[in-house]
Amino acid sequence: MTPPGLSLKIALRRDSRLRPLVQSGLNALKRSDRKTIAKSDRKRVTDSLDLDAGVQAEFPQDHRWDYLLSVPDCDSIVGVESHKAADSEISVIIKKRQGALDVLRAHLQPGRFVKRWYWVTSSKVGFSDTGTARRRLAQKGITFAGREIRSLGR
Repeated sequence: MTPPGLSLKIALRRDSRLRPLVQSGLNALKRSDRKTIAKSDRKRVTDSLDLDAGVQAEFPQDHRWDYLLSVPDCDSIVGVESHKAADSEISVIIKKRQGALDVLRAHLQPGRFVKRWYWVTSSKVGFSDTGTARRRLAQKGITFAGREIRSLGR
């Protein structure tokens, strides 16, 4: 378990080029993506990182995960991906998570990891079978949260 008071600045290696990109609260998220976090959970976030922007130059053609958030009251770093929800996108989201895991190995302190991976959508959900989609994602460690993440990190 990660120690209380966990933040991205603490979790990232001192020499990580992502560390200077960490912003307080939800400031690393686009304004339109901030609403994907339940109002009651927004103040629980200590800091955030636009991981997509942070690794774009290094991996311009790859699928990149959007954001990392620290949620100290549950000792968690969580990943948030804001992306349209359709059957055809499930494989894309799975690739994005795997890409993020690969990248973060070089940036996170030993013993630090992303505890939860959330996929949210700002548009209509277009799964032909939501139950099947959720199960497939869960097998890869991803939670489909619909339009809003509630109980962040739990």
